[in-house]
Amino acid sequence: MFSVHGVLASALWATGTAVRTVVPWWLAFLILTIAGERLELSRFLKPSPAAHRVFALILVAIGIGLVRGERSWGMPIFAGALLALALWLGKQDLARRNAAATELDLRYRDQVIARVP
Repeated sequence: MFSVHGVLASALWATGTAVRTVVPWWLAFLILTIAGERLELSRFLKPSPAAHRVFALILVAIGIGLVRGERSWGMPIFAGALLALALWLGKQDLARRNAAATELDLRYRDQVIARVP
């Protein structure tokens, strides 16, 4: 899904669009690919439905910031959404949550992981 950002950025660049317009699209491709992988990893300790809604809102804000990047408010929205994404990923980080887990939680997690295909 996020590969569209990379293809679009490359197409914009190939057509002579200014680099300052293309770079946010390349950044979105890289950052959203990593965020998607981190979201996939979070299936072991599922985020709440509210966290999923926040993630979706952040993606919408990133999209709005990208599409309206030429306007004076486009890049601040994009930057704010990236900051929100970093905070979301920090809160939902599997390694951080595992480090805070108790021994009982870890045993339960190991049993759950053993059942995942």
